[in-house]
Amino acid sequence: MKKIFTTLLLINIVLLAHASTYYGFKIGGVAVTSDNCHNVKGSNIKANVTSEPYSVSYDPTTNTVTLKNVKIERTGNDNRCIFNESCDGLTVYFSTENSYLSSTTCAPIRLNASTTFTCEALVRVNVHGNDGDANALYAANGATVTFDHATFFMYVDGNSNPAVSCSSTTGEKLVIHHSRFYAQSANGSALSRFSSVRCDGSAVILNTNSSTACAMSEVSAFTCPSYPAMKIGYDVNITNFLTYTYFGEASFSSSQKTFVNLGNDVLPGKDIIISQRIPIDETNFPDAAFRSWLVGKYGSSLETFEIFQVRTINVEAAGSEVLANVHDWTGIHNLACLRRLWVQGGNTELLRLYANKEFYHLKSYDNSQGFSWAGLASSFNPVPSGKEGLIEGFNAIAAEHAQIPYRSQLAEIKTAGFDFIVKNGNVTYSLHALEDYCPIDFFHFPDDAFRTFLYSRAEGLDAVLHDSENATIHSYDLKNLNIADLKGIEAFTNLTHLYVYQNRLSTLYLNKNTKLVLLYCYWNKIKSEGWEQFIANAPTFSNRLDVYCYYPSSLEQNDPPTWQQVAQANAKNIHFYQRLAHGWEEMSDTAPMIPGDVNGDGFVTSADVTAIYDVLLGTDMTFNATADVNGDGFVTSADVTAVYDILLGN
Repeated sequence: MKKIFTTLLLINIVLLAHASTYYGFKIGGVAVTSDNCHNVKGSNIKANVTSEPYSVSYDPTTNTVTLKNVKIERTGNDNRCIFNESCDGLTVYFSTENSYLSSTTCAPIRLNASTTFTCEALVRVNVHGNDGDANALYAANGATVTFDHATFFMYVDGNSNPAVSCSSTTGEKLVIHHSRFYAQSANGSALSRFSSVRCDGSAVILNTNSSTACAMSEVSAFTCPSYPAMKIGYDVNITNFLTYTYFGEASFSSSQKTFVNLGNDVLPGKDIIISQRIPIDETNFPDAAFRSWLVGKYGSSLETFEIFQVRTINVEAAGSEVLANVHDWTGIHNLACLRRLWVQGGNTELLRLYANKEFYHLKSYDNSQGFSWAGLASSFNPVPSGKEGLIEGFNAIAAEHAQIPYRSQLAEIKTAGFDFIVKNGNVTYSLHALEDYCPIDFFHFPDDAFRTFLYSRAEGLDAVLHDSENATIHSYDLKNLNIADLKGIEAFTNLTHLYVYQNRLSTLYLNKNTKLVLLYCYWNKIKSEGWEQFIANAPTFSNRLDVYCYYPSSLEQNDPPTWQQVAQANAKNIHFYQRLAHGWEEMSDTAPMIPGDVNGDGFVTSADVTAIYDVLLGTDMTFNATADVNGDGFVTSADVTAVYDILLGN
C-alpha cells in the first residue's frame, strides 16, 4: 500500500511540473497557455490572405499577443474571436494590413479585463445577430479599452445593438489615442454606455443607420485634451477614411450623455465626426522651411485625419525640396503616425521623436550642420513589433558634418531597437556599443584631409576608433597629406612614432600622446606662437621625445623654436632638432653668444669696452669668451678696436 501511495505521489508531482499555465484569454476559441503561446493554432484561425503566411503568438514578458494576417469567423452563442477573461493589461497587436474578425451571434471581441489594441493598418470587426452582447466590441468588469496607434472599423449588422458598448454598471472606460476609429451600427448607436470616453489626437467617425438612435449614447463623460483643438461635426459626408465634410458643429452634453448641436438638441440619425486641429503656425512649427512644406500640403492647419496620411517625409521627394533647408524639426511630434524620416543631405540641427511611436527609419547622413545626437538618442520610442529599426546616420566622407553618437547614446539607440549604419563607399557598417570608442567625425577631427585618411584605414572604415583598435596603433605616417589641423590625434594614445612633415600645420595637439618618442614635423607652418601652444599643452614625457622640427629649404615655412622655447620644452623632456649641413643637430636651450657682448646683457655697447678693459687690467679675472671679439684666442686691445667697429657698423 505504501508503495502504491508513493508511486501516485510521484505521478502527481510529474503532472504538476508539466501543467500548462492559462494566460487568461482566448483567440478563436483557443485558450492561450504556456504550451501553445508561441504558435496558437485552431480550426477557426485562418489566413485572411491565403497566399500569405499567418500566425498568432503571445509573449508573456511583454503581455502582447500578435496576430499576423489572421481571419477569424465564428458562429454560435458565446463563440468569440478574442475573449480576454482575466489577462489585465493585455496588448493585442495586429502586425499586418490583413486582419478580419467576425461573429454571427455575439461580440467578436469581449473584454473582461483592460486591453490595448494597436495595429499596422485597418482591422475589420463585424457582427451579425441578436444575442445580448452582439456588439462588435463589448467590455465588462470595469475594463479600460484602449486603441493606441490603431485603425479599426467595427460594424454591427442585423440588430439594434451599439457597435462598441459595455455593461454600463461597472465603470468601463474607452481611450482612443492617435488612432482612426470607425464604429457603425445598422439600427443602433455606434458607441454607448461607457463611463468615460477620451479622444486624444485621433480621428473618430460614429455612424448610425437608424433615424432614431444617436451616434453616441449613454456616455457619462467625454474628454479631449485642450491641444490640439477638438472639432466635432455632424451630418457627415465621408468620401473615404481620410477625407470628409460635415454640415454642422456639435458638442458633448454631460446631462444628455451624447452630442448636441449648437441649440443643445440631441442628434438622432446623425453621424458624428471627431477630429483635432493643429494650426500650422510659428508657435507649433518654428522652422520656416518645415512650416512652408506643411502649408503647401495641408493649408493653414493640420487635422488628425490628415496626420494619418503622413507616414514618410522624404527630402528627395518631388515637391519636398524645401525640407533640405529645415534646421529645426520642432513640431514633428504632432505627426504621430510618422514612420520614416529621410533628411539625408539636409541641414538638420534639432530633432526629437518622443511622440512618434510608429517611427522606425531615419536617414540623416550627408548633413551640413553638425547634426548632434544629444537629446535625440534618448527620444526614440521602441521600434514597433515586426519592424526593423534602422538609422542610416553617417557617411564616411570629408563633406559629412553629422556627428557619430557617443557610446552611451548608441546604447540608448540600440535599446530602442534601432541599428545605426555608417556608409563608407559602397560598404555599410553597423555600429556596436560593446566597447568604448572615439567617433571619427567633424566634431572630433575637424580637418577634412585627416578624416579622409582615417576613413581609408582599417580602424576607421566604420568611422569610430574602438579601444581595441587603438591599442594596436603605434605609428602613423601622415606626411604630405595637406593636413592643416591635427586635432583628434590625441585620441591615439598608444602612438610612439608620428610623421606629419610636409603639411600645413600651424601647431600640434599632443596632450594625451604620452608614449611618443619620435616626431617629424618640419616643412609645415608652425610659427613662434604655434610652438608656444604646443609646449604649453604638452605633457611631461616619461620617455624622451625627439622632435625634428626645422629643415631649411624652399618647403620650410616653420619658424625654428627660440632658445627660450627649447628650454621650456626640455623641462618636459621634449628635445628639438634642426637640420644643418652635416645632419640633424639638437637645438640649444641656452642663449647664443653675441660677439662683443662681453657683459652678457644682450647688447653691444660702450659698457662692453669697459668690460674688456676690466679683463686687460685684471679687475675681472674670469675669462669671457665673448671678450675675444676678433677670435684670435687672446683678449687684447685689438678686441677693444673690434667692439668699436661693431658699434660703428664696420
